[in-house]
Amino acid sequence: MNKMTLKGSNLQVSELCLGTAAYGGDLTAEAARDQLNYYYEAGGNFIDTAHIYNDWIPGEKSRSEKLIGSWLKDRGLRNHLILATKGGHPDFASMDKGRLTPAELRKDLEESLSYLGTDVIDLYILHRDDILHPVGEILAFLEEQVKKGEIRYYGFSNWKKERLEAALEYAEKHGLKGFVTNQLMWSMAKVNEDKVADKTLVSMDSDTYRFHRENGLSAMAYMSMAKGYFTKRISDKSLSKEQALMYTNDINDRRFKILKEAGASALEVTAYTLKFILAAPFSAVPIASFSSLSQLEDAVKGLELKISEELLKELINCEY
Repeated sequence: MNKMTLKGSNLQVSELCLGTAAYGGDLTAEAARDQLNYYYEAGGNFIDTAHIYNDWIPGEKSRSEKLIGSWLKDRGLRNHLILATKGGHPDFASMDKGRLTPAELRKDLEESLSYLGTDVIDLYILHRDDILHPVGEILAFLEEQVKKGEIRYYGFSNWKKERLEAALEYAEKHGLKGFVTNQLMWSMAKVNEDKVADKTLVSMDSDTYRFHRENGLSAMAYMSMAKGYFTKRISDKSLSKEQALMYTNDINDRRFKILKEAGASALEVTAYTLKFILAAPFSAVPIASFSSLSQLEDAVKGLELKISEELLKELINCEY
């Protein structure tokens, strides 16, 4: 699996980041371990998790981090992998109330270090924003953790462009390392933002894309496969009600028509979907979660597949 460097860091990450939101939830521990083993053996080195993954299920908290930590300990692979986890997520009962105070972030970070069984997080990402806190205050906390050696680099997720700009400007003005990546909802399947149930999620739009291109800020694209939106359509499979609401629009219909007229197979559609993100004019990594090992295997095969660069450009130009 090819590698790329996130700008402003020495993190050389694989071109597919393994998403783990279902680990310990919809996916059993055994199924998750099978995915982790296959991903590593296929050359992957970039794992994305979060402190709150599967906390929406009653009972044990932080199941994903704990499962990954157990696997890392059993395999002895900590030094061979780049771990990204996220903290600072609001409580699910009060999503409109941010959690980015130093005390809240400190609690999340300490628990993540413990659950993952590591002394340092390679990439620590703020899961949500809280505009009540100035960017300088947030950066000061993160820089302190870098100096302590508990995180190597940091990023943000679901921050709006205005806050991205403010954070980058503050870091440059004060000579700070600053954020090295932006994790946001982004896929070849353009999302209908008004149909996204969680209004705290932020997706890639033309203005944010331009901002990344002009500043070279790296991006991590979650929901990069749109839950198989295009592969389902090319295979004449039914979309879920949620998929239909989130992704039915003219741009996606045009993209599907391009793929259909080119005679693309389901595996080729998977390849185009992933390489759509990788083709960005800045370092961009698709994060993908898989409900089965066979889906992960297809994604790895798709990355190795030779595709038409002209067709890929045509797909990109539908929007940007």
